[in-house]
Amino acid sequence: MKRVLLGSMVVLFIAQGCAINTDEDVSREIPAGTDNENSRVEEAELISKWQIAGEDNRIILPLPAGQGYQYDFHVDWGDGAVSNHNSAEAVHVYEKPGIYTVKISGLIEAWSFSHVPHSKDSVIAIDNLGSLGLKSMHGAFSRCKNLTVVAGGDTSEVVTMR
Repeated sequence: MKRVLLGSMVVLFIAQGCAINTDEDVSREIPAGTDNENSRVEEAELISKWQIAGEDNRIILPLPAGQGYQYDFHVDWGDGAVSNHNSAEAVHVYEKPGIYTVKISGLIEAWSFSHVPHSKDSVIAIDNLGSLGLKSMHGAFSRCKNLTVVAGGDTSEVVTMR
């Protein structure tokens, strides 16, 4: 019995050791002009999917204003339109209903559907939270009843996820 238990502990220890990434693995540079360069850009983007219904074809990004948060970002709205923003006001109107993949890159310090609830029922997936410099995720996905996935991303600078 003791040998089986000890053997199981050794196997568990070895399995855990194989799964650990070292800082050396994480900080490797990817040469410019490679396919991995595009992967790194996509990892930095917030990639989301939105179901646009017929009655209101707008997306209003859930960016709280007036609280000292900084914004300087680029949005690919998924329908051929792109825009740049340096404030919390980011609205897009789609010509027709459908599911759209929205990609955001740059700086967004706060994301909150509890502060900006307009499009909470339209967001259906956050495939990658990205690396946008988020500091506040207070109410980030509050009452998003159709949201089924939230994955990836860098939340190392976030001070509240309440």
